[in-house]
Amino acid sequence: MARLLVALSLVCLCLVATAEAGFFSRNKASPAQAAPAVVTPSNTCSSTDGGACAGECTAPHRPADSVKPYCYVPKHVSKEAQAYLSAAHPKEFLPDIPQQRAYFDARTTPIGTAAAATFLQSTEDATIAGVPVVYGTPKGYTSSVSKQLLLYFHGGAYSLGSCKSSAWMIAAPVAHAAGLQVLCVEYRLVPEHPFPAALDDALAVYRHLLVEEGYSAHNIVMLGDSAGGGLIMALLQLINQLPDEQQHDAIDTPAAVVLYSPWVDLSPHGGDSIVTLTGVDPMLRAPNDPDSPSPAALAYVAGNASLLSDPLVSPLHGTYDDVHFPPTLIQVGLRDMLISSNVLLYRKMHAAGQLVTFSPYEAMWHVFQAFWNFPEAQAANQEAADFLRDHLPQHASQQDAGEAAGDSSL
Repeated sequence: MARLLVALSLVCLCLVATAEAGFFSRNKASPAQAAPAVVTPSNTCSSTDGGACAGECTAPHRPADSVKPYCYVPKHVSKEAQAYLSAAHPKEFLPDIPQQRAYFDARTTPIGTAAAATFLQSTEDATIAGVPVVYGTPKGYTSSVSKQLLLYFHGGAYSLGSCKSSAWMIAAPVAHAAGLQVLCVEYRLVPEHPFPAALDDALAVYRHLLVEEGYSAHNIVMLGDSAGGGLIMALLQLINQLPDEQQHDAIDTPAAVVLYSPWVDLSPHGGDSIVTLTGVDPMLRAPNDPDSPSPAALAYVAGNASLLSDPLVSPLHGTYDDVHFPPTLIQVGLRDMLISSNVLLYRKMHAAGQLVTFSPYEAMWHVFQAFWNFPEAQAANQEAADFLRDHLPQHASQQDAGEAAGDSSL
């Protein structure tokens, strides 16, 4: 027993000596001394100094330095996604809109054309309420007594994109999976037609479908990506703002909407990810100064920055309490620079009691769903189609068949 006590004493002495020598703590502190005050380094970083305070904090990537693919490529995504992430990176900003359109169309038209050929049996140009539109009929589509329609608004920062090119990358696979005819709205673009031209076109088409063509709002669903998703949310804000005497019970909200990475905040400071995912999202290029409005945002409001917080421009700033919004699905990739504003939109709608679902996709970029032959995009487009179909009434013919089957079993 005496030997055991001696051994324990030696162990305790060794532990004390070890601690004093600094093996358990890098800083030897005297019990008699007060604990040193916690020093918080002053964060003087700003978007304009490009990280001049790098000694005090980690500077974010600058857009000018983010012109190469991001070095880390996850191995748990599809081979197609890995290949894209290994090669893609944000391109240099083109200040001229015609140049931007030519570049955008050159990249998206082949993908859109291939999607149309794969999923659609026909397209038809038309005009609704003075707005050019294109109907797309998916392969295998069968009409029914109950008219149902997918209303689609394309993306492109309100200055790019077309129902003749980029639109079918998104609209065609979803329409086919949902078994719905799709109507693409060729809303007016900036800089030729700034706000509220696009919103006016969206309302005119939707109102005409309900009032003049006899569609029920419960038989219409909407899909939009990026600016197109923002336009849908602005349209819903506008519908909720319309006085009762203008509605006459004719302008109701649709059955459901799906938003692919919607651009819902055009104001500066549009979310943490605008800065933190610069250079990580291979699709979008951040503005050089995130504390100032982006050129695309300013173009949409014809340079009037005071409009950027208007809920009809930036729907994130709108009201979601005590108004009706349709069931909403928000899809976004975890590398998408707009993910912060999408999260904020979801939380705001959810807090207001709206029926909203948030569906993030691992390692995906801005509007990854446009890469319709990638496994991740196929899963996302199928999820969107299922969501839209689940919130539509059954076709009249299907209901009749079900009732007949029920009667025969009695």
